[in-house]
Amino acid sequence: MIDYEKFYSSDKQNDLSATTITDLFSIAAKAKGKDFALALIRDLLDFVEVATVNKTVILDALHSGQADFEDAVQVGAAKQAAVSVIVTRNEADFVGAAIEACHPDEFLRRYR
Repeated sequence: MIDYEKFYSSDKQNDLSATTITDLFSIAAKAKGKDFALALIRDLLDFVEVATVNKTVILDALHSGQADFEDAVQVGAAKQAAVSVIVTRNEADFVGAAIEACHPDEFLRRYR
């Protein structure tokens, strides 16, 4: 179980990428329906920010040297938002990235 008080009261900003939000919506809508998914996203936006993807982020990703362009965009957006960790099930694609990557299980352990 997540310590939501710790999560909400943290002095750290919590950012998600836009693609993460659309992925969450799709998963939730498929499992529980569109209305549930919309409510989930509205609630989520009460305590997270959306990391910006703009031309600078895309150019940074193009020149990053990362093998996966989509991951490079995630790193670029995270850097711009001053994010300290990227939560991903695919840590291997972020080896050598400018920002630490950790598995969701590890991330949740940090907030227990």
